[in-house]
Amino acid sequence: MSDFTSFLSTGIERGGFETEDVLAAVLPLMREVLALHEKGDVAPLRGVSGLRVIEDRALGLLSPQDQPPERNDSRLRELLATQSRGLEVIGESKRETDIDTFAQNITNLDVGSADAEITRPVYLPGYTTWEHAIGHHDELTDVLSLGLILASVGCGLDFTDAEDVSLFANSRTNLFALARRLHPVLASVITEMTELHRGKRAQDLPSLIRRLETYRDQPVDIDITSLPGLETGSKKDKRSVIQTHLRDRLFEVSRRNKLLYFKSTQSTLNLTIASVPLVLDYRNVKPEDLLYWHASLAQDISAGNALPLNRWLRMEEAPYLPGQLDKLISEARRDRAEYGFSQLRLVLTFLRWHNLKEAPQERIHSPLLLLPVELTKKKGVKDHYTLEPSDTVAEVNPALRHHLKQLYNLDLPETIDLRSTTLAAFHEQLKAQIHASEPGVSLVLNEKPRIQLFHEKAKQRVDQYRRRMARSGRRVTAAKVDYSYDRADFRPLGLQVFQKKILPAPLPLRDLAGAPPLPRQLNMVAETERKTFSIVEDSLGNPYSWEFDLCSLTLANFNYRKMTLVRDYSQLISSDLPNAAFDRVFSLEPRAVDAPQIPVLPPSQQHLIIAADATQTGAIARARTGESFIIQGPPGTGKSQTITNLIADYVALGKRVLFVCEKRAAIDVVFHRLRQQGLDELCCLIHDSQTDKKEFILNLKQTYEQWLANEKADDSSESKRNTALSTLEAELAALEKFTTSSAAANPLLLRLIELRGLAGETGDRKIEDKKISESDFSVSNLSVELPDYTEWQRGGDSVLRLANALADLGAPPIFAKHPLRWLNDLETTPARLEDLEQRLSDLDDALQQTSLPMEHWDTLDEVAQLLESTTRLLPLARKNLLGLLDANSSTSGAFAKLCTDFAKKRKALEAAQKKTTNWREKLPADEIASALAQAEKLQGALPSSIPRGGVCGRF
Repeated sequence: MSDFTSFLSTGIERGGFETEDVLAAVLPLMREVLALHEKGDVAPLRGVSGLRVIEDRALGLLSPQDQPPERNDSRLRELLATQSRGLEVIGESKRETDIDTFAQNITNLDVGSADAEITRPVYLPGYTTWEHAIGHHDELTDVLSLGLILASVGCGLDFTDAEDVSLFANSRTNLFALARRLHPVLASVITEMTELHRGKRAQDLPSLIRRLETYRDQPVDIDITSLPGLETGSKKDKRSVIQTHLRDRLFEVSRRNKLLYFKSTQSTLNLTIASVPLVLDYRNVKPEDLLYWHASLAQDISAGNALPLNRWLRMEEAPYLPGQLDKLISEARRDRAEYGFSQLRLVLTFLRWHNLKEAPQERIHSPLLLLPVELTKKKGVKDHYTLEPSDTVAEVNPALRHHLKQLYNLDLPETIDLRSTTLAAFHEQLKAQIHASEPGVSLVLNEKPRIQLFHEKAKQRVDQYRRRMARSGRRVTAAKVDYSYDRADFRPLGLQVFQKKILPAPLPLRDLAGAPPLPRQLNMVAETERKTFSIVEDSLGNPYSWEFDLCSLTLANFNYRKMTLVRDYSQLISSDLPNAAFDRVFSLEPRAVDAPQIPVLPPSQQHLIIAADATQTGAIARARTGESFIIQGPPGTGKSQTITNLIADYVALGKRVLFVCEKRAAIDVVFHRLRQQGLDELCCLIHDSQTDKKEFILNLKQTYEQWLANEKADDSSESKRNTALSTLEAELAALEKFTTSSAAANPLLLRLIELRGLAGETGDRKIEDKKISESDFSVSNLSVELPDYTEWQRGGDSVLRLANALADLGAPPIFAKHPLRWLNDLETTPARLEDLEQRLSDLDDALQQTSLPMEHWDTLDEVAQLLESTTRLLPLARKNLLGLLDANSSTSGAFAKLCTDFAKKRKALEAAQKKTTNWREKLPADEIASALAQAEKLQGALPSSIPRGGVCGRF
């Protein structure tokens, strides 16, 4: 086993190589090979015997000596000759079929063997290329060899094994089937480097190295060079092409999208089905008892009236309805808290259609008209649910509108105003467009619930009951057998089952005599048949019969976040507003790999309001240049702090800032940081442009009034800032002078300072370093918490790899500063996080139900204060004494009177106790009452000098 195969097997046993591990291993080898190519030589890469492993983490050449190229051009031309002018052969396979067993064995002929003759370019086991086998070795041969090594490490395959070579050849165009965590840029480089045809193989090794070094900076999900019309169009046309492509990528046409392929789940509620009563005779059902789109309901929704759902929904017949409604409310509240707006929609119309071009037999159920609504719950002895339309303008499903445009070129409007346009008129418009494209397709208007809804309702409930029984392990049985073990009524179960199920029953005499059976009453059978099984679904099997269904009003929380971006892109495409940042990001011109260094801002030009490190201040300095750039990093690396300081810096320069984010939590974090520093008066927080209008105007009014009131106030902030800057610059100048002079006097000083800083970041072991003296510098009794040398030998490589990974992520290369240092049980961490997320969700739901404003519980500290106050008030609440908190209440008055009486009685008690301080013996508590009674009788006979109660003790 060579050093490389040992290194490979060790990495595979540890769980495979991550992207950073692959690059750390292969990039040094690629740089060494590039150095040989620049001198006109090739690398000794025939196999892996010439590779060495550096510090168990990097690959290199064992002996990078000068090796001239080998050439066999005639044999190359023979193997790479074009076989066909009209077709391109991209692969060959061999298929063997066993006639007896009908089994097929397919072999990929792109994989050869080391001892077979090379008749076409193939992959060979042992990290040897087909070019080596024919005696040809040049720079492109090294590219193929490096590609095989890169693929071996990245995919965890050992190419000394012929099965692994065959596995790679079969999956080379989709390497994610072999390594799910493989980065797309790395997969693309491997595919280009391992092309068998030399003309299709990557030609430039320096550009490949540069791509791997900057793989994080490269887009992996869009190739703008492949967009039609981009290279030949003008600047305006290019911008429109890119924006159109970006807009279309927001539409998901897969089966996961509920806006196209809708299916009923526990997170959706069909209000029409839920309003159908479970009755035997459907003729007793009135139209106004059902919740579907009819004239009265259309009038209420068009007027924006609230709909009391308890008027239609059969809560007593469907006990699952309150749970589903509560879940819809909870999901809408969570979306509003996370994204700033609710995604709850009422589906007014369903379009049941067929994709005649791709799957003509599949019936597709897609929501057509979506109306934003608010669902509220009022608690009581019986909970009441209310559905209120947020607007009278319904939106045509944007995903369906885009899909029908791409598929059938149907132009559907974006919105429908329910006050001016009826759904019947919209049906006629859509029907006319469909008939203009395909007259054979009929669009049926379903405007009245069909009798099948009764059967569907019953079927749904029976299925749910059977599923519950299956989950609980019980079986659905027939009627129970009546039995009893009572002494007075002894009918044991076994005997009752035998008599009812097994014992033959005697025949009636009429049937025994051979008389014909009595005829059944046909009207009873017909009545039962009509009520139970009258199901009409004549359009389900016809792909040319589509439905415009008004009888399936459904509540659901859709994934609606990206649709606002669709409207924004459409406006940008129509207006064609130029933007320098957009043109620079999507420019086809090559960008500089190494960005120029930006000088550090002096303290006088910094306007930091929270703590920042060097990288964060560097980002602010780069933003000063007007250059567009991206700040990326995992959670906890200081992105929010950078944005906060960047906003403050722009405000200090007199500029305006627009900060947008997908999630509401990120905006709240930045706004909270600005508010802590007193900059909330300069900020306007908007989560929803529709619901936050009133709050925005009131906040703006309050800010103006405060500015007018404090117009003449003395503002000494500028002078305070100048004083602080002078002090800071003086301290920095002293530190700079000390560092410069000390480093010039003793070069070991800086290293010792770093060592002293490292002392607080390492383990528990302490090494007492004795007096270190050189020139004029000495450090006495330097206590450094460092591991000993044996421990460093065991885990030093892992520490270095972890430090490099943290540095690549933009985090400090010291694990003791990383938040993950507290995790000592990674297996149970996901479960704990899920439990914590559920608890936070329950806490948020509980707080939402209170009447407290959100600013009183937007942090965990404030929630803890509320809970502490609630705990203190709990004893009062249990005794119904919360009125004591109001000084003007009757309860507080009665309590004050009781306190006054208590004080008087306590004062009298203290006076009586004072009179008996000299008594040596006092009566027990159980004898005091009788002693007092006796003293009352004898009081007249006692001398006046003896105090009352003197008989209770003696001096």
